[in-house]
Amino acid sequence: MNKIEYLAVIFVGCTIFSVFYWQVFHFVILKQARFQLFELRDEARRIAAERDLGSNESFKHLERFICKTITYSPSISFTSFILFAVFHRKEMLADTASAKEIKRFEMEAPREFLSIKESTAKFSLIIMALNSPWMIFFASIFAIALVALGKLSRMGLYRNAEKFVENIESESGGCLQPA
Repeated sequence: MNKIEYLAVIFVGCTIFSVFYWQVFHFVILKQARFQLFELRDEARRIAAERDLGSNESFKHLERFICKTITYSPSISFTSFILFAVFHRKEMLADTASAKEIKRFEMEAPREFLSIKESTAKFSLIIMALNSPWMIFFASIFAIALVALGKLSRMGLYRNAEKFVENIESESGGCLQPA
């Protein structure tokens, strides 16, 4: 086989892999993650109904975050999240209103809401990662080094994902996905 035949085989292999990734793997995993987000939202609603927290600010904040994640995460790449985290780092650290809102949520919200919020942030990152497979490959090498140096933490990553999703403006103030 000459060079052109090798390149043709590599091209066809990459094309088949790409079609499989985007049409099968990405589709199935994305649907699974979205259904798990719907499950988390339903769990939050169940807890709010059982404890009469329907008008509670922490419940509204959590539901809005989950709905934004369901709506916008499938169209956000991990690259845009990384760029947001890098270029808006100082603004996020200086945002005392946001920090106070997070502290208030952590103090007032039921323990179950805290775990639901953390799971939602995790799913947000997973969905963004699915949208950027090459970026994840290269970023994982860099992330391992940052974790080893103590510059990257799981909770910090989740909080950045939460702030990123929260900064997405929506037309309506309520839930973006119908029940």
